[in-house]
Amino acid sequence: GSQIMLGITIQNITEDMSKQYSMPVGVYITDVSTMSAAERAGLQKGDIIVGFAGEDVKTADELNALKAKQTPTRLPSRLTATVKK
Repeated sequence: GSQIMLGITIQNITEDMSKQYSMPVGVYITDVSTMSAAERAGLQKGDIIVGFAGEDVKTADELNALKAKQTPTRLPSRLTATVKK
């Protein structure tokens, strides 16, 4: 099936990094592609994704698994990511 492309480069924020840098555990956006779905949604470099499609996200693998479940035909009119700025 078709895959949803967000247009972001990401890195996990581990428990240790979370404590060291006072950041939430989640997925750190290191880059946003120009003209991507992520850019149109207002995601920016430095944002931290902590939820996607109504579920908590702590790793890139979890984000990708949730993203893979969303197909264009099942996609809600608005797919939400919970982001800490």
